[in-house]
Amino acid sequence: MTTITRTSLHEAAIAGEPLVDVEIIDAHAHLLDERTPGVSFQYTAPEQMIEAMDRIGIDRACISVISSTKANAEMLDAVSRFPDRLVGFVLVNPRYPDEMTSTLDWCFENPAVKGIGEVHPTSYQHWYPVTGPAYEPAWEFAARRNVPVLIHSGPTSEASRCSPTMIGEVARRHPGFPILIGHCGAYDSWSMLDEAIDVALAEEQVYLEISAMARFYGVLEYIVKRLGPDKVVFGSDAPFHDWTAEIAHVACAKLSDRQKAKIFGGTMRALLGEA
Repeated sequence: MTTITRTSLHEAAIAGEPLVDVEIIDAHAHLLDERTPGVSFQYTAPEQMIEAMDRIGIDRACISVISSTKANAEMLDAVSRFPDRLVGFVLVNPRYPDEMTSTLDWCFENPAVKGIGEVHPTSYQHWYPVTGPAYEPAWEFAARRNVPVLIHSGPTSEASRCSPTMIGEVARRHPGFPILIGHCGAYDSWSMLDEAIDVALAEEQVYLEISAMARFYGVLEYIVKRLGPDKVVFGSDAPFHDWTAEIAHVACAKLSDRQKAKIFGGTMRALLGEA
């Protein structure tokens, strides 16, 4: 029987204690509230999110809205009230490209706003390919400001709109800002995970955000073995995914605490311009 050496983070997670010995920045969370139709998730309002974050040990969460771009006002309100805990990411809609730059200018007036996303090219959101010209104002803005952009990728049914390879094309056309491939592009496909890793290896500015990857056994160890921990970023996709499970995926991985610290927050801190 193989003996597993548990790290201090592993032990804290097993004990159900908040992970206070490491900085945790969630690169992928969403703000929802009672006005969002059809929502039945827990911990969706800002105060509730912070309650859940405190219980688990998450220091900060990068939040964006899932709605129209006008809902960015709710994100701005949340980060203004909790600037030490919530980091704003701006929703952009390629269906209204003429409004994209003004929306970004408006949101980035708030110093707690530090990124763009979640860019959602999928058929069930904006149904527009990530390589399409309507996204150009967002890429140009991100390059000018050197701010991170989180782009949804996967599952295989959405490969024609937001595959890892397509995101790599965006990176080649627009160097100069960090790009996070959401979910590693691999909701339902290990081959798409390999595709995302290959893109991150080829493109210096591309990183992998790992929410939903816990469905594959041993996947985090595999990613770190191929890519190293410096280009792997923790995200939860809360409240759609459970924070506890996403935290445990990293805390209980067969990695060193030093590697886990980079994944949990060290790399994202640098991408936010705070290193």
